[in-house]
Amino acid sequence: EPTAAYAEFGSRRFGIEIVPGFYTKETFPGRQFDVITLSQVLEHAMDPGQMLRDCRAALADGGLLFVGVPTLMRPQRPVHPNTLAAPHLWIFSLPTLTRLLQHEGFEVVTADCDFKGLMVLAKPAAVTVALSAPVALPEPLVERYRRWRDEDSVYAKNMAVLKDRWPALAKRLDYDLPLEDIDTVKVAETFVNVKFRTKDGTSHWLYGGEPFEAAKKALERHSIGAEGLIIVFGFAMGYMPQLLLEQMQKGHVMVLYERNESFLKVALEHVDVTGLLRDTRVELVVGDDPGRLDHVISLHSGKYMLTNRLVLFQQGMACKWDAAGYKKAHERIGERLKVIQVNKSTRMGLGHLMLKNSLENMHQIMRMPGVNRLKGLFKGRPAIIVSAGPSLQKNFALLKEAQGRAVIIAFDTVLRLLVPNGIVPDFTVTADPQETSYRKFSDIPMDPRSSIICHPINYPEMIRTFAGGKFAIGSNMSIYRWLAPYWPEKGQLDAGAQSVAHMAFNLAVLLGADPIIFVGQDLCFYDNQKYAGHLSKGSPWERRMQKGKKKTVPAADIFKAPVETETLFQSFKVLMEDLIKRSRSHCINASEGGMGLKGTTVMTLRDALDRYCSAEPVDLKAMIQSVCTEERDINVVRLTKELDGARKSAEEVIKDSEKVLRYVRRAQRTLKQDSRTSITQQIMHLSELM
Repeated sequence: EPTAAYAEFGSRRFGIEIVPGFYTKETFPGRQFDVITLSQVLEHAMDPGQMLRDCRAALADGGLLFVGVPTLMRPQRPVHPNTLAAPHLWIFSLPTLTRLLQHEGFEVVTADCDFKGLMVLAKPAAVTVALSAPVALPEPLVERYRRWRDEDSVYAKNMAVLKDRWPALAKRLDYDLPLEDIDTVKVAETFVNVKFRTKDGTSHWLYGGEPFEAAKKALERHSIGAEGLIIVFGFAMGYMPQLLLEQMQKGHVMVLYERNESFLKVALEHVDVTGLLRDTRVELVVGDDPGRLDHVISLHSGKYMLTNRLVLFQQGMACKWDAAGYKKAHERIGERLKVIQVNKSTRMGLGHLMLKNSLENMHQIMRMPGVNRLKGLFKGRPAIIVSAGPSLQKNFALLKEAQGRAVIIAFDTVLRLLVPNGIVPDFTVTADPQETSYRKFSDIPMDPRSSIICHPINYPEMIRTFAGGKFAIGSNMSIYRWLAPYWPEKGQLDAGAQSVAHMAFNLAVLLGADPIIFVGQDLCFYDNQKYAGHLSKGSPWERRMQKGKKKTVPAADIFKAPVETETLFQSFKVLMEDLIKRSRSHCINASEGGMGLKGTTVMTLRDALDRYCSAEPVDLKAMIQSVCTEERDINVVRLTKELDGARKSAEEVIKDSEKVLRYVRRAQRTLKQDSRTSITQQIMHLSELM
């Protein structure tokens, strides 16, 4: 502590040793530290460079330096009155502090800004940056500061809208970005141009000419229709998106994706984009943020599902800054659209049946215990998710020795292979609304101690006749949400799910299982087989094969061997990898084949069992049965009243609809009889009839 009085007070008050004076290499001679903190200190030092050099020399291997300093470069925030006080010998901006740290042998790990000023975390760098060359600033620092502080400036107006719509993004941008990729900002009468450096070090102007004319020509080559999803790669200075907004209609949504925060920062300072940012049909994604991009695409997937229309614009030079990043984003969007397309096909083909089953199953579902009773039941125990892929044929016999040592979670399809071979899963997950799912169970002698995880959309007979325990999953379907308030929350497993595979994984996470081991998770075909052993026999896939109607795409498995897959499997893979990424459990792919899953450790099932499933077996099914008791807390009176009210409303709607249909039929007959009379006479005649 530089001030002796403060050091004495701190020592007396807190009972700790506080050394008075500025830190030097002599303060703690011979000591090495994992972390050194300079919080509101560096600005007071006579020689900040020497202090940083002394800190670097005292850091242990892997050590970190934290620096916190006041700064004037905090737009839209009041400057603390003490910032320019006499004891502050130095005032830093993020670029100048970064440059000083680099010169003294540090590499900035991350930086942030709060009400006190800049905060930087740095580590010793392998290479020291010389200070001989001047710091490249796109504009004089004072000019930028004045523009940021002016409440009537373009920047202030843009930031006000940004804070209203995307507060987290506004907070990220609302301080002194280094703008290291920007060489020059040229402000002309009609537009702003930026000279920037790509990652290979070459310099380019953002616009080769007048940007509005170029944008108009680009838009003339593409029709955006009357509705749909529009994605623009590269915000740049906002000129093309503003022209595009003028052409958009109510049925459009535009997603602006800008990977370079510096471009957006310059645009906010110089170009009035308030109209663009304020429009609720516009979404903004900035930086390397795939999660946010996924969220926005999913949020507005309805526009794509209803119209099957997506238009992608790429602003060439803006995308040149990070061509690889935009290419990766393009591929990711393609993957998301496959997911959306599969969801659309499912709803179109099975939506009515899912609704019908949900209503028919409701009296069973409401009395079943919810999956939330299983939360943490097997914390720290291994779980094995058994899929029905062809590779399962290689190793499913090993699952017998895993019983009691790992929680076995199986798909409905695979039961016909497991149960006859003495492998009884602890949980069976099913979510198929069709009768074919019932056939998978009807002739299998299930162990009454095994449990099934039921979704409201399941084929009703399958839920009714299952011999073992039953746990219910909540649903996002409107009919379920309507009635669910009248019984306790069941818990959900279908977040981010598109198949029973995803639900099984979510169940393993809910149980607290670790590790989670996949077997039979192929997501591709081997020898035209979709499932292991005889499981393909009689399946819809086999029938399509026999009719020559299979629709597959080429791919490669984990051994780099050529295989075939399908859009459905590709969609499943994308979502499963998302779930794995969000999970805290160690995920192991022991399928010994298939497409592979990012984020998993690949090993044989034999190795996985030896390493993680070697403990003495315990009665897992008894533990499950202990929480599998019928739900009692159901508000039957209010539920009955709600249903009676809905029935009466439906009867009135049917009555009114029948009346309207009678009028329509009468009008049709009248128009047919009066086909030679004038339109006015026909309307008058119809009015008399009504």
